[in-house]
Amino acid sequence: MSAMIAAIIACITGASVDDTVCTDEKKVLVSNRQVRTLDAVAQDVADTILRAEKAGVGLKAELDAIVGPYGWKENLAKKVLETLVAALQDAHDKLGPAIRDAYSKAWQTANEIEDFVIQHPVMCSIIALGVLVIIAPWVIEALGFAELGPVEGSFASWWQSTYSGLVPKGSLFSFFQRLGMAELAMPQTLYQFGIDPSDSSSKVLDPKATASSEEIKVLWSSWCDLIYTTSTVSKVRTIIYTGTSLSPAQQVDFTSPHATINQALADPTCRLRFFGSSMHDGVRGYICKWRLRIFSTPGEEARPESTTQEVGTWNLLTASVGEVQMCSDNSVLICQPSSTRAFTETSTEGSIVTVPYPNYLASLCATAELNDPVANFAPTQLVVNATTATALSSFGQVYTYTTDPRYPSTLGRAYTGTSKFEPVPYLSETRIRKIASGGYMTAAISEDGELFLWGQSNPGTEEELGVLQRLDCEADTAVKETVVLGDPMQDDDVRVLNMFIDGRSATAYDVAIGSGHILVAAEDETGEHVIFAAGCGAEGQLGTGKAVDYEREFTEVAALRGKRVRQLMAAGWSSFIVTED
Repeated sequence: MSAMIAAIIACITGASVDDTVCTDEKKVLVSNRQVRTLDAVAQDVADTILRAEKAGVGLKAELDAIVGPYGWKENLAKKVLETLVAALQDAHDKLGPAIRDAYSKAWQTANEIEDFVIQHPVMCSIIALGVLVIIAPWVIEALGFAELGPVEGSFASWWQSTYSGLVPKGSLFSFFQRLGMAELAMPQTLYQFGIDPSDSSSKVLDPKATASSEEIKVLWSSWCDLIYTTSTVSKVRTIIYTGTSLSPAQQVDFTSPHATINQALADPTCRLRFFGSSMHDGVRGYICKWRLRIFSTPGEEARPESTTQEVGTWNLLTASVGEVQMCSDNSVLICQPSSTRAFTETSTEGSIVTVPYPNYLASLCATAELNDPVANFAPTQLVVNATTATALSSFGQVYTYTTDPRYPSTLGRAYTGTSKFEPVPYLSETRIRKIASGGYMTAAISEDGELFLWGQSNPGTEEELGVLQRLDCEADTAVKETVVLGDPMQDDDVRVLNMFIDGRSATAYDVAIGSGHILVAAEDETGEHVIFAAGCGAEGQLGTGKAVDYEREFTEVAALRGKRVRQLMAAGWSSFIVTED
């Protein structure tokens, strides 16, 4: 049993102890509080929860004092969850009244959901999550369990994708909502800056609030369109399209109540996946409920030999299709999940195949298998830029692929001449949870919040990011400001970036890359949040209040200081940020 639980709560990491000799009295006091390891802090948090008389503000204050400078971050939350799972399997005679009541409520609620869990070891973990929803919901949020689904790139996203065969789709979040997770929702705001996708002649230099709702999720963005959903308190979801890539007839898919998209919105378990070309034609189609929808372009409709309709629909009756990504040469990468989920790192989890053009997808949907894979796994994330595709496996490993050898730095590894996805060696011992790509750059964030970057500026751009060209010396005495510096100990292909907020070390939790610019969301040990931006900025896409041809050094998006980011998106010369209010 303990082995299975350990597998479920995998990717737990530790923390280093700050033993720096310091003459500053204030810094000595802070350092002494940080001497405890992450394991010790997590154990103290779990013990406090286990013996609590009642939940509420008093318990929250006591737990906050225990956590101290560590903050409620994902690594600590995972440790707390692991400890609770183990404790709840032992005798319950020593449990405090609060957790005993929460445990009973979680079991009762789980049993009310039909076919919720089919294997007992998974149920142990789920009950522990349910207890946290009731007693310490901020731990659930730190793990990435949002009200309507997992936050992309979080522990929750990994857990959901890895154990989807054991927990029926949608039931976990129904469980959370029944336990009262709906009360945790914080209003969210969508900000955008740079080129307005609905009007390419309009640019916004400062972050501009364009939507506010209980929950906002950006599903697609490009230089010429933006698609996002909003959710009300009563869980009514609405999809919004703004842009110029689709004709009025094609936009009916977003406005008609009888269209597939709007029917799907009524089902919280349905995932809409849009695909297209972020720098060319914009959105080209979507996958929803085993149905593939492809929008044609004016150029295709003008060709006499083309049989493409303005909107084409095919039912995916035989081939299971996951993520779809269009490359800059119009070829398409398709992820095919395996029909059975195996839990070993050496097993085949599915595949990635490539086809030369979007309309070939129609014929593929009629076949039982997608042939000639370029990768023998189905990634949890797949992103592309001008030359390179990057995939993240369910085990947190990064692989890259290209058919264009002219820009080898975009691979994050040496070019070998093969036409398959290959691992990035420098990241082989690091578990990655988030990848982003655009222009000629790719970034990755580890489970510990480390930020990695590789690639180059766009061809024709005279400038280059400073962190891609040099190594920085970052003695603590020299770092007194909000900056991003390159770690002196790093690889020739992959750069390690260190972030500081007002001189305090910070970790990354989200990243996005457009056509030559990059955004990073970071948090320090005190819980302060900052968004960094760098790269091309002539259209205002850096959000710093001014248009600059190129920003070599990362600079803060000052207008959004202190706001927790729920989602970063960048495409073309535009940036989009969803924050908690």
